[in-house]
Amino acid sequence: MGAGVVAAVDFPSIAVAQTTTLIFQSTWPNQDIFHEFAADYVRIVNEMSGGRLRLNLLPAG
Repeated sequence: MGAGVVAAVDFPSIAVAQTTTLIFQSTWPNQDIFHEFAADYVRIVNEMSGGRLRLNLLPAG
C-alpha cells in the first residue's frame, strides 16, 4: 500500500490551459482608422498569448 501512495504523489499533475475571453467595445465605427489600430492591437495580443487570452473587438454602433 505504501508504494501505491508514493507513486500517486510523485506522478506530475497535468494542467489544462484555460482561455480567457474579453470583449472590447470600440468607440469608433468599423471604418475609422482608430478602430483599425485597435484591431491591430487585438490581433497582436491574440497571437502573443498563445491561445490563453482571446480579445474580441466590437465596433461602435
